[in-house]
Amino acid sequence: MKNLPITQNTQDNSVVDITINTMPSVRNQDDEHPWKLSEIIEQFSTSEELENLVSRVREASTKEERKSRKESLPVTRPCTYKGNATGIIQFDFDDHDINKSIRLKELLIKNVPSLLYAFISPSGGLKYGVWTDYTDNPENFSTAYSHTKKLLQNAGVIKETDNYDDRMKSITYLCYFSYDPDAYFNPVPETMRIFDEVQEIVKQKKESSTITTPANIPTTDEDKIVFLEAIDAIAGNLLIDHFHHSDRVKIAQAVVNEFGLTDGTHLVFNTLRFFSGKTDYLNGIIQKSNNLSGATILHYARQCGFKGITPSFKKNNTAGDTERAHPIPKDTTRLKRYSVKEATALIEKRVDQFLKDRINVQLIVEMGVGKTQITLKKLIEHMDNREEDNAGPLRIAVFVPSHKLGHESLTKLLNFEDNQIVGDFNNDGLSLGSKRFHKVIGGYGVHCEKLKHIPEEDRKGMTRNAYECDTCEHKETHCWYIYQFFHNDDLIRIYPSNYLYTPSNFDRDYKPDLIVVDEDISDRAIIDRGYGKSDSNIWKRILTEGFDTLEPSDITQAKRSLKMRIKSTKSKLKNGNSGSLVKVLTSLYAELEDLKIMLSGEGVVAKYDGKVHICHKNSIHKKWLDVPMLYLNLFVKQ
Repeated sequence: MKNLPITQNTQDNSVVDITINTMPSVRNQDDEHPWKLSEIIEQFSTSEELENLVSRVREASTKEERKSRKESLPVTRPCTYKGNATGIIQFDFDDHDINKSIRLKELLIKNVPSLLYAFISPSGGLKYGVWTDYTDNPENFSTAYSHTKKLLQNAGVIKETDNYDDRMKSITYLCYFSYDPDAYFNPVPETMRIFDEVQEIVKQKKESSTITTPANIPTTDEDKIVFLEAIDAIAGNLLIDHFHHSDRVKIAQAVVNEFGLTDGTHLVFNTLRFFSGKTDYLNGIIQKSNNLSGATILHYARQCGFKGITPSFKKNNTAGDTERAHPIPKDTTRLKRYSVKEATALIEKRVDQFLKDRINVQLIVEMGVGKTQITLKKLIEHMDNREEDNAGPLRIAVFVPSHKLGHESLTKLLNFEDNQIVGDFNNDGLSLGSKRFHKVIGGYGVHCEKLKHIPEEDRKGMTRNAYECDTCEHKETHCWYIYQFFHNDDLIRIYPSNYLYTPSNFDRDYKPDLIVVDEDISDRAIIDRGYGKSDSNIWKRILTEGFDTLEPSDITQAKRSLKMRIKSTKSKLKNGNSGSLVKVLTSLYAELEDLKIMLSGEGVVAKYDGKVHICHKNSIHKKWLDVPMLYLNLFVKQ
């Protein structure tokens, strides 16, 4: 084993027993309690309560069940306290073979003097913390994490092929409590020196990210082929997740400068998947883009392993030619504009189609036309009509990205209904107390005053979540009871948007008939790009026969055909044919990306207006996937 950069700690005051915050669970992260690290690790090896909880996690038969049970465990953030870095760099060896984890723990104890603690995680992996001198800017913590990991790899302690959960590079990432009778804690670790190296790495990154394209070298169509390939290399490389926000801004600016607003926006949102499709944010960025262009794209692509070279960058500068090849267009319009009357009619038509046909529909309109109010009103009308027709109950889940929007949605719903008993709205979530509406946003509420009057046997199985309930007359008071949860007739539930990706454990048995996703809350853009019968055969088949008739091999074959068309288009460009071929090539790359999304199952397929539309999503939980979804997206008028 190679030596690690450590400082010998020989003084009496070198005992490390820092304080970090602990929280009752991932669902209650606001209730923080400071606790000594040594006492936490001691609990890991002695607590019978933790032993029972962790045993349930390890006995789970499925990944989903294991994840659900873990959510009952307390959590902590070992790498940060009161907004500062603690000096701990924590790693998560994500292997469910406990024997491998035990061997790694023994290896670390023997060979890493800076090891502060190590314990078997609830899932059977190994979590361990290394004591360093990094207590600097939390924004550079990911660099400190990567550098420490590299030092351990270079020393031969861990392998590059080891399966690590690198989400720990986020300084605020949570760590579950665990049970390990042999949990290790070292009160006098030696300090691993990384501060100076991290500062130098950050400095070099800033300097290297200033590369720009000389304004006096116009780009050619052949260059654009290379740039498209470079963008594809960036999008397809895992390193993209390690880019800082400032890096993403530079890449986006360069792409829009190089390809113009329309195609550039398409590439940023659709291929690179930056900025959640927020058009107003992107437009703000490109107004400050200076001369960032093709060289910046290549700079970041090479970090991702791209080997291509742009021929025009080899040429000598041409004096006097200072005009940029693709100035930023002043017209920022990219989608069709509607009057309020037109938008209202369009929204009503789409919602009616969604409710009638039970198919996935996405709707993109400008801010301020009233899409949420129109949609919620339509839902109420639809449910009233079902009551009149004795059609039976219908359960609808509405996902909102913020408490503010949740409160606005509640207010609008109540304006459409009479004699509703309404709960309150506070920092814990949204309360809906009536036959038709039901509170689902989780949170810890005020203890019910009637607790002492409820028999012990009636309290069994109740979970500590803020439910509106019928137990007492205090309809407006949050309590811990679950009785109201069983009112399943004609329910509209308002959820926080993150439940679309990680449903709550206590809500595991609920499944709606329809889902409305209000606002674009995915970190992948939902772009209104459709494919018709005049496009590739695969889209024609989906329109005529349905998506369910496709086999994975059909999509794979369509990908092959697209790649051949891309190759042919590149050849035409290299032979001097230009015209609209660059735009065609960009569209082909986008179509190929959509096919990849379909094949991976990471998208929702919608059909309307005689076209197939792909709604990109970010790991929507499987419990929602077969439920028809209405996406209400917006773009901001410039």
